[in-house]
Amino acid sequence: GAPPSIQLANLDSWTANANPGVKYFSGTATYTRTVQAPASWFRSGQRIWIDLGTVRDIAEVRVNGKPSGMVWAPPYRVDVTQALHPGANKLEIAVTNEWTNRLIGDRLLPAEQRILAPPGGPAGGPGGAARRPQPLPDSGLLGDVSFFAERNR
Repeated sequence: GAPPSIQLANLDSWTANANPGVKYFSGTATYTRTVQAPASWFRSGQRIWIDLGTVRDIAEVRVNGKPSGMVWAPPYRVDVTQALHPGANKLEIAVTNEWTNRLIGDRLLPAEQRILAPPGGPAGGPGGAARRPQPLPDSGLLGDVSFFAERNR
């Protein structure tokens, strides 16, 4: 039920999106952006890092098509020194969340529309629990993504 792509004005949790295909999405979604890296970032003895802010739950970073690293715990930072170059760079951040949101979303659907539960099963899962909303864990990139440089020690 997820759309093939969406445009985000801000880095908010997928669960805050009004579209149920986004709100209850579970899986991997890729954020893409072109970033300009000034030549002043590239100094001898210096490493360039991307700080992803907060990630829910796992993120894999690619710069100009090159895998740069994966993070699943704070700090959500990846060394991009080898892949980044002065000028335009294609940044891709693939974020994978847990199945929880899709399971919760499925329980709210009529049996014949469920994606994960077999058709004809009771609403709400075992025991036929009512279709009451459950809290959704945040998903996606949350907050600001930034670059910073660090001198080698």
